[in-house]
Amino acid sequence: MEHFKPENACMGHYFSRVMGEAMGVKNGAIWKSIRRAFDPYFSYQSAMGFSEIFTTELRKWIDGMTSQAGQTDGFIVEATTACTILPFKLIALACYGPAMTDKQLNRLYNVLPTTSKKEMDTFESEWKEFNLSVMREAKMIYQAVLAGTITEAAWLQSLDEILFTNLDVTSAILAFLLINLSINQAVQSELRAEILQNSSRFNEPGTEGSPVENYIRRTDTLLEYTCLESGRLCPAVWFTLPEYTGADIDIGGYRIKAGTNCIIDWARLNTESPLWNPEKRHPGEPEVNGRMFYPQRFQSMSTTTYRWSMLRFGLGGRQCIGKNFASRIMKQFLLEVLTRYRVELDGARPVKQWGTINVELRDDRFTVMPKQNVRFFEVKEEMGKS
Repeated sequence: MEHFKPENACMGHYFSRVMGEAMGVKNGAIWKSIRRAFDPYFSYQSAMGFSEIFTTELRKWIDGMTSQAGQTDGFIVEATTACTILPFKLIALACYGPAMTDKQLNRLYNVLPTTSKKEMDTFESEWKEFNLSVMREAKMIYQAVLAGTITEAAWLQSLDEILFTNLDVTSAILAFLLINLSINQAVQSELRAEILQNSSRFNEPGTEGSPVENYIRRTDTLLEYTCLESGRLCPAVWFTLPEYTGADIDIGGYRIKAGTNCIIDWARLNTESPLWNPEKRHPGEPEVNGRMFYPQRFQSMSTTTYRWSMLRFGLGGRQCIGKNFASRIMKQFLLEVLTRYRVELDGARPVKQWGTINVELRDDRFTVMPKQNVRFFEVKEEMGKS
């Protein structure tokens, strides 16, 4: 059954000003036309083409943390803060391509909107001017505006949605990857061994047929399962945005009238579904439940098995347009970090329970943001040696 998004996602005037015309909140033919304009730039093949660029930026990020700490062994970073600018830059490169220089990136990051009308007016003006100036060089996506298939407002606000709205989401996802592996040292060690066995510094991502590129593309690895499990256990938002159906529907004995806005408890679905908490287990199967971090659970599952028990990038035809880039970023992020460092929690505080993770959560964000320091220790293994 087709689902629809309510006007402005039920978030009011300022949301309308910033993203009321974005693809994520439009329906029907308008949504399809915007999606068609953006899809080619966010396809799986497009994401794979950013391997070398992402590798370069990830290594610059790690080198920057090391340089700032003044040492390679034992430095501490706050997980969410460390993972904020990195995904913003990687996603901006995906949107704007080579036109996104460091100078342009600084301009982009400083155009963030605030709450007053005057500042909102300034944001709209500067956001339009910035994108037009960059698109004169890049020409990406804007061709659809020139052709008249989407409006300029839809183009601008969809870029806003991709960049700013997903910034905290991507930051939280990367931060939780560090935290989950810090807590689960056995998984971290096994994953590092797999990475060392399947990749080499002398075979860079982006080189067709290279060991590291083939490894990243595979979906039957502990690397893949770790990204799935961290996203399952620690989704970046508490609830989905509201959606409604075009017809009456019965769910669990309840009649949901057409046009009724519904949201899903993201964490509850991802952890309390019977799939993650089976009453009967196969012989030799470990005693794990939905609140435990256990990437290997996906080893014997197909995507259809957990289709209705796990939200990650959404469901159906309206899945997040950035899913291909997000998956690529997560994998290359882990590959680069674990190649050089072992990560541990630094002074975890049992403030709030999140799955099996006792870490503090920030209460000033729409997203689920951890507030936890992570310590980096240099590993001595050389790439290419298992």
